[in-house]
Amino acid sequence: IVYLKARQVFVSTGTAMAFFRATAFQAGQRTQVYAHDDDSAQRIYEYYERLNDYYTGPQPLPHVDRRNRSDGISYDNGSAVEVRTAGSVKGGRSRTTRRLHLSEYAFWPDAEALMTGLLQSIPDDNDTMVVIESTANGMGGAFYDLWTAAQTGANDYLPIFFAWHEHPEYVRPLEIEPAAFQASLDKEELALQVMGVQLEQLNWRRWAIRNKCEGKIERFKQEYPATPEEAFQAS
Repeated sequence: IVYLKARQVFVSTGTAMAFFRATAFQAGQRTQVYAHDDDSAQRIYEYYERLNDYYTGPQPLPHVDRRNRSDGISYDNGSAVEVRTAGSVKGGRSRTTRRLHLSEYAFWPDAEALMTGLLQSIPDDNDTMVVIESTANGMGGAFYDLWTAAQTGANDYLPIFFAWHEHPEYVRPLEIEPAAFQASLDKEELALQVMGVQLEQLNWRRWAIRNKCEGKIERFKQEYPATPEEAFQAS
């Protein structure tokens, strides 16, 4: 799967949930996660820690053999989750991995070469998964090429775009009557409304442009795109 996404739509969290379930409870499973920087790697590692600490499902959680930021989380059934930065990819090339998560791939240094090495660690059989997710970082580069190839069917990745208005949290109650707000919509907002964006979502968009994007619409489009084309063009 290759995800092109807006900011803070929980793709990394959702991927961690799926990979935790598929790794911890099956013997001999290895998951590797690579983020573009140390802060992001720490954040994703903490997702797995919380999933491990607060799991209350019916299937017993295997005993944890080892758990730390450097080595990841290892279970007594031989399964493990490792979370690292893109700069440490070399160490993961030689290990057999059944699940691979590459986060904010558009911001990796030498992304294409690093991913080529990592993909060789994935066996060509069932019950394996590769998730590559990122916000856009301009037209061109490894992530742009991967996304374009997925959209055109030049590879077997499933392309998924997550627009800002698909996130249920990106809404803000109207401060004025709906009719007055409707009358104030500009051309771009009207086009978004045709796409199904509601007034409360457009009100959040205005608020986010003012308060999260320095008043710049292009900055908003970069961080919170409505279409794949807008994501790459704005950034």
